[in-house]
Amino acid sequence: MIGAGQDFEIGTRFSDAGAMGLLRGLQRKIGGYERAKLLFPNGGRIRTAEGIENIERWGEGIRREQRRRQSPPGE
Repeated sequence: MIGAGQDFEIGTRFSDAGAMGLLRGLQRKIGGYERAKLLFPNGGRIRTAEGIENIERWGEGIRREQRRRQSPPGE
């Protein structure tokens, strides 16, 4: 439904109001993060090797910054 554009009602059987109701119903049924992960592992995206490396580098940078903030001055 996302990105259907101005012809959404023509391309589907839902009016804008009907689509909003459907989306809200799906949100309620999914309920939270854990169920969403079951439906959409990896956020619905296929991770590439490059993407995984970028995430790992980002995480290492965050951990490095946290260690730096927790270390006493002069270490």
